Amino acid sequence: MGSDDNCHNLQKVNDAEGSAGEAGKAVAQSGMRKSIYCLCPTGDTPSSARLFDAIVSGCIRVIISDELELPFKGILDYWKVCPFNFLIALFVSLSDAVQSGSLLKFLRSVSPAQIKAMQMNLAKVSRHFLYSQPAQPMGLEDLIWRMTGKLHGQVQLGSLLKFLRSVSPAQIKAIQMNLAKVSRHFLYSHPAQPMGLEDLIWRMDDLTATRVQQCHQSQFTVQRIIETAGDNEALLFESLYVNDEI
Repeated sequence: MGSDDNCHNLQKVNDAEGSAGEAGKAVAQSGMRKSIYCLCPTGDTPSSARLFDAIVSGCIRVIISDELELPFKGILDYWKVCPFNFLIALFVSLSDAVQSGSLLKFLRSVSPAQIKAMQMNLAKVSRHFLYSQPAQPMGLEDLIWRMTGKLHGQVQLGSLLKFLRSVSPAQIKAIQMNLAKVSRHFLYSHPAQPMGLEDLIWRMDDLTATRVQQCHQSQFTVQRIIETAGDNEALLFESLYVNDEI
């Protein structure tokens, strides 16, 4: 959003349609790299891939959420890493964002100096969000390990390495061959292929719909059993056991 020299006026909005696959990924990356701001609305998880994409693209994230937070918060000290104020993102509450004109008014209030400072911060922290070979201290791999340890207790890295080293070359080769064999089931294709990703998604949706329908049908059976059993718990449990398909 706002990619021309007079970007502070926010006169231009890049709205490009993306899609799954390399082509869609390239379109999204190009749009972010050309933009000053990248909208990152809330989703169904405490983080979002959009946050990472915006960082490595040098795009200032406008986080529209009351729950989303900066990636690796508590592990990566943004105030220490970023020598400038304003960090690397702007936060807007959901209640403010839905007010007509409120979001644009807020973004127009950000000065060119503040925009420049945030862009410099983004350039400085981007290395923490890129994969590297070999893994670097405080690189993306290291941060993932640290966050995993923080969320689930101390990660026993030594035990994991010991286990991985115990896997024989023959086992590794067999697993790799299996991965190559099943990979087609996890790739989008045009046209869609039998047992391809699209087909599997449709099959899963059908299965879910069937399960939901079965649950609705079971509700009537359960209700009749409860009404028949009354306060007789023994009869109730016996009836439920007999009708274990519900």
